[in-house]
Amino acid sequence: MPSQLYRLVFFCRYCWKAQGKIKHRHIAGGNVRSQLAQHRKGEVEIAIADGQSPVEIEKLIRSWR
Repeated sequence: MPSQLYRLVFFCRYCWKAQGKIKHRHIAGGNVRSQLAQHRKGEVEIAIADGQSPVEIEKLIRSWR
């Protein structure tokens, strides 16, 4: 039986394909239950819908550090 110390925690990542490889960037703000992480995920989704390039979206994510 697993100990209570081990919990499954999920985090948001932005993934894109560049030069035949899949790249990813962790979206800072905590796990998926965090309101901050959910807000930032929403900002990334808006940027994708607006047609921003992966480089621009990665800069947005890096600005949150």
